[in-house]
Parts: sequence; C-alpha cells; structure tokens
Amino acid sequence: MFEETHLHPAEGMRARLVRWARRYVNAHCINIVTYHGIAPNDDPFTVGLPLRHTPSELAAHMAFLRRHYRPVGLVELIEAVEDGRTLDRAVLVTFDDGLRSVKEHAWPVLRRFEVPIAIFATTSVIGNADLLWRHKLTWLLTHGRAREVFAALRTEYLRRNLDADGTVFPRHVDATPDLYELTRRHFRPDVVPAVLDEVLARHGWSGPALANKFRPYLDPDDLRDADPRWVTFGNHTHTHPLLSALTPAEQRRELGLARELLTRWTGRAPAAVAYPFGLRDSYDAHSVEAARQTGHRAAMDMRRRLNVAPLSPWDLSRKPAPHRDPSAFELLIDNLPAHAIRGAARPVERLQLHRRMFRGAPAPLRWVTRGAPDAEGATP
Repeated sequence: MFEETHLHPAEGMRARLVRWARRYVNAHCINIVTYHGIAPNDDPFTVGLPLRHTPSELAAHMAFLRRHYRPVGLVELIEAVEDGRTLDRAVLVTFDDGLRSVKEHAWPVLRRFEVPIAIFATTSVIGNADLLWRHKLTWLLTHGRAREVFAALRTEYLRRNLDADGTVFPRHVDATPDLYELTRRHFRPDVVPAVLDEVLARHGWSGPALANKFRPYLDPDDLRDADPRWVTFGNHTHTHPLLSALTPAEQRRELGLARELLTRWTGRAPAAVAYPFGLRDSYDAHSVEAARQTGHRAAMDMRRRLNVAPLSPWDLSRKPAPHRDPSAFELLIDNLPAHAIRGAARPVERLQLHRRMFRGAPAPLRWVTRGAPDAEGATP
C-alpha cells in the first residue's frame, strides 16, 4: 500500500475536513508539477540551489499522487484542454533541462509508481557538448569566483553602456544567490554566456570540458530509447535564454531549432513549450506567438497557478515541487489559494472520496523499447 498522508501531529479532524474540502473543490483542477534533477547528493551544478530532489523525496511525492490523484501524460492533458474536457484530479509530472539524473534516479521511482512524465529538454546540451549557462554560473560560484563573475559582468555591461547608472550591477554584492537573480532578470544573450566562458577560461575550465567530464545531461540515444507511452519530450528552447530578452525572430529560432532536434532524436515533434524560468517577466506575447508559429500545441509558465477550466492550451501553468517536508508537497497539490486560480472553477457535482487510478491495465514501464515486444495495456 502507498503511504498515508503526512499530517502534522497537531492536525486534527477539522484539518482533515479542510483537506477533503480542498480536494472536493479541486476535482476538476489540473496540477502540473516540475522537477529538475533527482539524485541522492548534490553535484557541482546543483549545490546551493533548490533544483535537486532525492529519490526518497520523489517517491513520497509519487505515492501521494497515486493515492489521491491521477497522473496523466502530456498529450492526454493537451487533448483534453483542446477539446474543452475536464480531467478529474489530474496531475502532470514534468522535469526540466534534460538531466541524466532523471533517467538514473527518477525513472526507477516513476516506473514503480507507474507515473508518466514529460521532460522539457534544453537541446544545446543534450549529448553533453557544453554546459547550460546557468550551470556554468553555479560551477564558478561554488568554486569561489562570485566576485570575479560579478566584476566581469559589471565591466561588460558598463562597456556596452547597458548599465550607465549602476542600477543593474551595483558596486558590491554580498550574497552569491543574488547573481542568479541578477543574471536572470538582466539577461543579455550576447553578454552573459560570453562573460561566463571568459571567466571559466581564466582558470583553465571550459563548458565543453566540464560537460564531458561530468556528463550531467541525457544523450540523444536516451531520448531515442525512451518509451513514448511513458516518457514524452517537450521544448525548453535550445540554450535556455530569458525569452523576453530576445527579439521575436530570435525567439522563433530558439524554439524552432530545439523542435527540429527533438523531432530528429525522438521521431516525434514536441507538443508543448515550457518557457525557461517561466516567471511573468521571463516571456512575453512574442514567446506565445513563437510557440504557435513553430508548430507547438501548448505552452507552460512556472507561475505556480492552478489550471481551472475553461483553459487555453497557451496559458498552462506549472508549480515547482517543494523540498524536504512531504506535507509541503501535499499542500501544494491540495491547496486552493484564491490568487492561484486560473479561469472560473466549474461546479463539482459529487464528492469524490475515492481516488481514481489509471483506467485499465497500464503498459509495463521500461526506458528502452527498441526490439521489445508490444505490451498490452493503456497508453498514458
């Protein structure tokens, strides 16, 4: 049996009733939850960042979903939204960037709980030819180069007259996490990656060499071999830029190139785009149009909103999975804060105290499918 809900010791009958009421109201909401890496320990590219969950954390989350909700696949979700259909207690589980740890550490857990997933891959690093610019920044910060990176960025912004009044990069920065936010909010595709490469080179490092040594990302063969009944790949752009910092033509190139590569590697065109960072200032109307023009069917942000019918497939929202405390994940999925609602909630006609699981017998889960016989069962 799956584990019971994690209740705080002081949570009594009233709290249980509140949770039931939330799930009652939530019956036709769609939750989309997002992870990055899954590993027992930090690697050089996740230290100090809330981007890694342990396999045991993931297992607790998936046990909760399978007990109280119905995990769905990406295409099933998109088709339901396009048709105006509701999905009872639906949750889509997604992973960003295309990290190798998803195959190594997450997949055994997902297979055990029979949960379909969508991986939104950043295609420039699939195959480990280079590092994402954010992972280069993490490497430099964890190796004591924060002030050097800050100074190099500030010098380049001043040289290009991009920060004449010093408001973007002030004279001093004390907390290294500020550099993550500074580089995200004030990202320039012609400045930030080049400066990070320059600082790496000063110390004998390079993105390609580090990627080849640590191999943090999936390879094209991994995408090709993934069972499409359980693993779907989406578009997370080619280089993980701040889309709103790009011109409309540059946004189309980012999404178009990533779509072309994903189609080549998997034999299937990606159905959806997940905007890098996904916050309100990370994308714009041109991003939505670029997703449409490059042949996608849906787009997702990361603004932590519930998806309540009626929905547009171009306005889906995801929530980052919380860390450590299992009850935080349960509240994330169960809760219905007023500011999180997207659209108008549809009336619920019956209280569903039972939890629906997959309809029918699911197909056996495996990563590699080449040469494997067709399996009977439902397709997620």
